[in-house]
Amino acid sequence: MLEWFDAHGNVKPGIHEWSLTQFAQCFVFDQQMSSTRQEIAQGFLRLFHEILDVTERVEVLVGGPFATQQINPTEISLVTIIPAQHLSGLTAPKRKRLAGKFNGKETAKAYGCNSLLLVSYDPADPAYQAYLNEQKLYYQLLMYDKKNRPQGIIKLTIDRAGLESAFATLYAGGITE
Repeated sequence: MLEWFDAHGNVKPGIHEWSLTQFAQCFVFDQQMSSTRQEIAQGFLRLFHEILDVTERVEVLVGGPFATQQINPTEISLVTIIPAQHLSGLTAPKRKRLAGKFNGKETAKAYGCNSLLLVSYDPADPAYQAYLNEQKLYYQLLMYDKKNRPQGIIKLTIDRAGLESAFATLYAGGITE
């Protein structure tokens, strides 16, 4: 998977739509020298297992040190996009449980994920323009590394079936072809 990285070890600029299996292969199994990636990946999968108890499907934008060739990253930076209509039908306890999954330092400590929530709206909704502005901000946050060099963003679509497959792959110790 070296073709995905630039000379600085960042994913090449652009938005790259991957499966969870591709994500695990590139950032966990292809980087065997790491002592942190497996644990962070397990936290990531636990986080989305809990999120999918509340909503059926999400899109996730991944960046930060995990989405590089850094040997021992400390966390995954991600933005989870959930459609407003998925949230409107949730009970108050489910909303509270979901909100707890996007709680900065606590989420990073519990799951190894610096996790932000972006609620998406349909173009006809009055909140659509605010959503686009927030989306642009989040893309800008993920598009550059700490030295302000451009880096790519991995876009994942996560549902229950894909998550279960990723869990099985991770705990089996890799992808066999």
